[in-house]
Amino acid sequence: MPFADPRSRHVVPAGQAVTARAIQRSERRLDTAILTLFGDTAEAARAAGVPPLRGLLRVLLRHQQDRACSNLAGTTVRAVADGSVRRYLFARRPIVPARTILELGNPGLWQRSRPVDRPADVRQVIADLADTLAHFRAAHGFGRGIAAPQIGALERVIFIRMPDGFTGPLVNPVVEWASGEKMELWDDCFSLPGLMVRVSRSARVRVSYLDEDGSARRVEADGGLSELLQHEIDHLDGILAIDRAISPQALCSRAEWERRHRGAA
Repeated sequence: MPFADPRSRHVVPAGQAVTARAIQRSERRLDTAILTLFGDTAEAARAAGVPPLRGLLRVLLRHQQDRACSNLAGTTVRAVADGSVRRYLFARRPIVPARTILELGNPGLWQRSRPVDRPADVRQVIADLADTLAHFRAAHGFGRGIAAPQIGALERVIFIRMPDGFTGPLVNPVVEWASGEKMELWDDCFSLPGLMVRVSRSARVRVSYLDEDGSARRVEADGGLSELLQHEIDHLDGILAIDRAISPQALCSRAEWERRHRGAA
């Protein structure tokens, strides 16, 4: 697939120097590395309409530190130093705005999502999830995951961004195994603004999924990532945190939770 050099208006054929797909893979690796190293600074930049890779990598490229950029992501120096990559990074492409998050009462939240036939068909959904999560985190100071039904897309796709760990989309995620050991926690949700729910989750899970390139993956998780995966996969089946409440009294406003429970959470 050819891609255009926006400065020369010349179309670079696929396979020449480095393919557009290879560039996109490098960009995703660099995004992950930059988010890991720069944390909320990169999140805020993305929320402002500057994806982490483009915003930070442009500065490094201008200072002719291509090798440092490549090593940062653990990818090849050749790929990032290539002129076609540089042209791609400086290309102007539309920034996808954050999507509206559906809230409690919207019937779409209780619908079951359909399986994805090809991850390539939901690339825009994945981009929207990533941007919406980044905007929410920048605005509210928290948020680690989001599911496609929360932005009105009934596709089996979730997006996770752990501050110091797993980051990326999971297409058609399935909980293959869940431990008998349970943990209780106060759960919150973008779609339940101002509400905390006491739930019980498996302490450890193993989840299989497809990445955005269609490759089969598997992740084993415990603690925070385990409960987050269970929460987001529930969304794909039309299940909300309130459906998992351990009792009718296991509900709390965020303000009351801050006063009573934050230290013990």
